Amino acid sequence: VEVLRSFESAMRRWRWDADELQKPIRWPVTQEREVQDILWLILRSYFPDVVEEDALPKLGHSAYKADFGLPSIKLIIEAKFATSKDDFKKIEKEIQEDCVPYLRDLRYESLIVFIYDDSASVQEHETTRRALLELPGVVDAVIVSRPSQLVAKLLPASPRSKK
Repeated sequence: VEVLRSFESAMRRWRWDADELQKPIRWPVTQEREVQDILWLILRSYFPDVVEEDALPKLGHSAYKADFGLPSIKLIIEAKFATSKDDFKKIEKEIQEDCVPYLRDLRYESLIVFIYDDSASVQEHETTRRALLELPGVVDAVIVSRPSQLVAKLLPASPRSKK
């Protein structure tokens, strides 16, 4: 949990160069897969046994894959990407549906939900976190907002800055 909670402050160093540079480098975060890539880099630094897209036993007709499995500590980390405040309700339902099948695998005992909030709907964070913590096996939910600097730099340049 502490490793994941440092995500938001670590994004201070996320690369988004100014237009004035000859070859600006920009790393946009626009979908869940990109968040998973960042999480992989972080988790792999701490847990050499991290398993990406860990295939779990089928339940009925459905197959399941956990975003990240950490067998050494019997933990699954599930990453989600919220693009609007309405996504939080959807995420709660998805985790509710997935947590029982995920934890049927005897390699894992608990689940942490990591949500990257691209909409910066901070008013939804605590409600969703509390709802997720009520689910069996969910030991924590870490919700982070996108860096404000990236959004500001995504806006079109003002006529003044083009001089």
